[in-house]
Amino acid sequence: MDIQGLIPLGGTASRMKNIPKFLLPCKVNYSLLDNVVELFNKHNIHRITAGVSESNNRLLYNYNGLHTIQVNTKTMSETVYKMIDNQSTCKNILIMPDTYFTINNEINDTIHMLDTYDIVVILWKIKDYQIGKVGQCNVINGELIDIKDKTHDCEYPYFWGVISWNSNMNRYIDPTWETIGDLIKISLDNNIKVGHIISDGEYYDCGTYSEYFKMIKEHT
Repeated sequence: MDIQGLIPLGGTASRMKNIPKFLLPCKVNYSLLDNVVELFNKHNIHRITAGVSESNNRLLYNYNGLHTIQVNTKTMSETVYKMIDNQSTCKNILIMPDTYFTINNEINDTIHMLDTYDIVVILWKIKDYQIGKVGQCNVINGELIDIKDKTHDCEYPYFWGVISWNSNMNRYIDPTWETIGDLIKISLDNNIKVGHIISDGEYYDCGTYSEYFKMIKEHT
């Protein structure tokens, strides 16, 4: 089965003074987007699709290695919905373009797990400053049983950072969702087991000043 990397780039990135977050540097002459594309390529995922807004499409006009689909969308889920419209059978692996994380073999493990599960997520142990800002997941006896999105008093110990699914799950995706993480919830509600991998690496949401500069301090 083919493997497709997905990168949603439909937003305005206003949180970083109108600088597109995916173009923020994470190394010298190296952006967060470069890092995501390289991560896909390292795992032999060369079919990389980006759903981009009109303004972002202009910025990426000469960017090599991406198949871009221009979208006019209001939510990340709507962007994903447009990206996978009329999609052929494949495995989808979605990475947010404004994130930075360290992993070992989790992407390869995800690809193999999609032979058994229709949806697989990579989880990280949550830190205090991330609580209420991400989709937190509860794992009991080795099984992912629940998810709560951006809930400030949530005590679930993990959060999802990478989500993958087989194309037969596309029918569940609702473009009105605020986050594609709702695919985890709808899967659980339909008694579809969600495979998971717990990473021992680090994960940063670089869409906020605090985590972006924390990443720069710790990884450059």
